[in-house]
Amino acid sequence: MTEAGSVSPAPCDAARPNKRPRQDSPCELAYTSQDVDFWFTDGNIVLIGQDGRGFRVHQGVLARNCEFFMDMFNLARPVEAENSGNPEVQTLRIDDPSDYIRHFMHYLYTPWYFQVARLTPYPQIAALLHMSTKYLCLPLRNAVVRHLEMIYRTDYASLSQFPSLVLVQDRVQHALNAIHLARQYNVPSILPTAFYMASLLNPTQLSIVLHILNPADGRRLLLGRARLIEEVIGKAWSWVHSEEFISVDSCDDETCVRTRTCAVSSTLKRAGTNPQALFVQPAPHARVRVCADLDDMEDGQVCTPCWTKWRVNETAGYTAVWGAIPSYFSLEQPLIPTLP
Repeated sequence: MTEAGSVSPAPCDAARPNKRPRQDSPCELAYTSQDVDFWFTDGNIVLIGQDGRGFRVHQGVLARNCEFFMDMFNLARPVEAENSGNPEVQTLRIDDPSDYIRHFMHYLYTPWYFQVARLTPYPQIAALLHMSTKYLCLPLRNAVVRHLEMIYRTDYASLSQFPSLVLVQDRVQHALNAIHLARQYNVPSILPTAFYMASLLNPTQLSIVLHILNPADGRRLLLGRARLIEEVIGKAWSWVHSEEFISVDSCDDETCVRTRTCAVSSTLKRAGTNPQALFVQPAPHARVRVCADLDDMEDGQVCTPCWTKWRVNETAGYTAVWGAIPSYFSLEQPLIPTLP
């Protein structure tokens, strides 16, 4: 009490002009710091992130790029400051991490900040997908989805491009993070290939990063990985179990038979380590040299007729396994296999 019958106003209400009530009080909307890059003196709205950081930006930029803000600003009546005919700087608290807001503002003010098929850190992808989905910035969302679809393609012949699109520091967790993003922001098209790429991690790596997934997807990954390994050996590399493949009756050239026998041995050895990596490594038939003239056969070569039958058999097996990837991981999203 300062005087009889009077009450001291709370600090947040001090010197506040008489104006139309807001849904949130100024105290609740106060920012604790200003972003160093996105604080424009002519900005007419301050966005406040989860940590209290303020971003003074332009309503026009937000409305031009995001349906959410366009609808919100069209419905809201501008509040005019006392004794002024100009709209005041409005304040809006949004429930998003400040780092996400920064990535989003970078894109809104410099659209080339994100480009499809360019090496992009995972935190930037996650932030832009979150913000573009939440605030209906559809061009950006579509671009981020295309970028993810270029990494997690539906044709196994293109999986070799994965290292060129994912930063080294992101590679171990990238596929699991992609599964998480796909579930959270409805991007089912990348799920089958993302699950496959996640299955390439060894058990030690999986034990460290499996927490990224929800329990159901973690179970899908582990069970699908085991099923995939079985199918690789039984279907994709079915020729290793064929007596005809190493029989002298299939080819009377000793060099050709010897080379194919060595291929069986090396493939079985590979099956004991990481057979699920078959789609990101050269196929066994592609590892040998082909000779069209039996008279000129050298060690390590296979005759053309034998190699052709081998390639046809193996390609059919690879296609069958790849087409069944969604079923291994209990996914509904189909894959469209593309022959290499």
